[in-house]
Amino acid sequence: MSIVVTTPTGNIGRVVTDQLLEKGEQVTIIARDPDKVADFARRGAKVVKGSHSDARLLIEATKGAEALFVLTPPDVSCTDIRAHYEKFANAAAEAIKVNEIPYVVHLSSVGADVDHDNGPVLGLYYAEKILEKAAKNITQLRPGYFMENTLGQVKSVKDEGHMYTSMAGDLPIPMVATRDIGLRAAELLTARTWRGCQVVELQGPQPTSYNQVASAVAELLGKEVRHITVSGDQLESALQGMGFSAAMAHSFVDLSHGMEKGVVKFHQKKSDSTVSKTSYPEFAESVFRRVYESA
Repeated sequence: MSIVVTTPTGNIGRVVTDQLLEKGEQVTIIARDPDKVADFARRGAKVVKGSHSDARLLIEATKGAEALFVLTPPDVSCTDIRAHYEKFANAAAEAIKVNEIPYVVHLSSVGADVDHDNGPVLGLYYAEKILEKAAKNITQLRPGYFMENTLGQVKSVKDEGHMYTSMAGDLPIPMVATRDIGLRAAELLTARTWRGCQVVELQGPQPTSYNQVASAVAELLGKEVRHITVSGDQLESALQGMGFSAAMAHSFVDLSHGMEKGVVKFHQKKSDSTVSKTSYPEFAESVFRRVYESA
């Protein structure tokens, strides 16, 4: 029996696939471009060409599957956030029901427990409900703010020595590295020991503010780096200039406000299962530096 992984070319899906293959699991991956996962194919993964928004394709790919990893690929150009997430969730739900897939791990997010002030996470609020109706055993994996989100600041750091967000610079944010998310998802998919619906939250060793991010990057690069808080309108305009739809640009401002108001928050106590290992300074050294130097 196999484990089916969606989005195997992304930061999280690649880690999940790599870990499952390393552990000797039989893995099926769904990819629009098989050339991008040729390394996994050489290691024994079965590759299905297509999109997991296609219910018929997903039903065929998950026949006999023991577990399914569901991740909705982000689309900053989408104009209807709820529809985007529901499209992928509905396809997965059909496959889960038709093939009676015993275990499902869904990559959700902190804040998916509410239907307001959570920006793009609103789509995951609806996706969770669709999948819970279909799955017998499902883990809603809710990580915090991706450390990789700070990579969007590389150009402004390089050009100006500044980082721009609409959040207060001293707001503590439970950040987490996507590699750690992938590792946790792979553990769950391999173990397959829970029953019913469970929520697993995941954050890094300690909350990190953007002032602290700027300080870590400054120390790493040996140059002055400062965080600057801009208005929501300014951020929306900048994001649209980068190719975001108006709806998506506004949603990220909404998410910032939800974090500041404490609407988007963690509920579970810190433990070995809810706290990952990578700190932001470690992420800056291993990832931010590389992206900065190649920019």
